[in-house]
Amino acid sequence: HETRAIKALSDLVVYFVPMRFVNFDWAQERARSYEISSLTEDQALNLIRDAPRQFVAFNQRQCSRIYPRGRRINSTNFDPYIYWRVGCQMAALNYQTLGSQRHPPMLHR
Repeated sequence: HETRAIKALSDLVVYFVPMRFVNFDWAQERARSYEISSLTEDQALNLIRDAPRQFVAFNQRQCSRIYPRGRRINSTNFDPYIYWRVGCQMAALNYQTLGSQRHPPMLHR
C-alpha cells in the first residue's frame, strides 16, 4: 500500500507549478489552481494572524505547502493542524524524530 501512495504523490509533481507567494491580491488575479506556494511556518502563521479569511480563500483557489522554519535544528515538528484548518493542503514534517511527546492517555487494561 505504501508504494502505491508514494507513486500517487510522486505523480502529482507533474501537476503542480511552484510559485513564490507575493500577496493574496496577486494570487487572486492569477487564479491558477495548478500553482503551489511554499511558506515557512512563520510566514503562514503571520498570514493566519493578519488575514485569515484571505488565506482560506487563497487555499480554495490554489495549493500551499508549509515547511518547518530553518531554526528547527533539532528536527522537531510544528503542529500541522493549525495550517490545515485554514485550508493548507501540505505540511512538510521532519521524520528524524517521533515528533511531539504528547501522547493520548493510556487506556486501562
